[in-house]
Amino acid sequence: MKSIFDNIKHFNERENWGDTEKLNPLLLLVMDMIAEKINVPVIIHNGYSKKGHSEKSQHYLGNACDFHFDSDVEFLYHYTNLVSILDTTRIGKVKLADIVGLGVYPHWNNKGFHLDVRGYKARWMRDKNNNYVAINTNEL
Repeated sequence: MKSIFDNIKHFNERENWGDTEKLNPLLLLVMDMIAEKINVPVIIHNGYSKKGHSEKSQHYLGNACDFHFDSDVEFLYHYTNLVSILDTTRIGKVKLADIVGLGVYPHWNNKGFHLDVRGYKARWMRDKNNNYVAINTNEL
């Protein structure tokens, strides 16, 4: 039986994706494309989950993953590159930035990101007091 991971270059089923049968294939393809363009290892913290996230989390739908870049490069540099990739990549006529949610988590042990394929644009940051703050991609 063919798996979506047969078409994925930078990730495999043994990473922290959760139940890979419940993952949205578009999420895997987008993350693989990001890994290819950013050209540093991407460490997946989690993907599909049944609990442990906000009430309407995209993780519960298999649409999301949390990750960080395994690199000594400054966090802001990775954020800027990630936003640039989302802004310049298209799937057909749709700009990727317009269909993904991007969360910024600078206070995790490994400063990282949440990315989901929710179908519309959303941007937020979790501050040092664990509050979610909506952001404009030009603010960081």
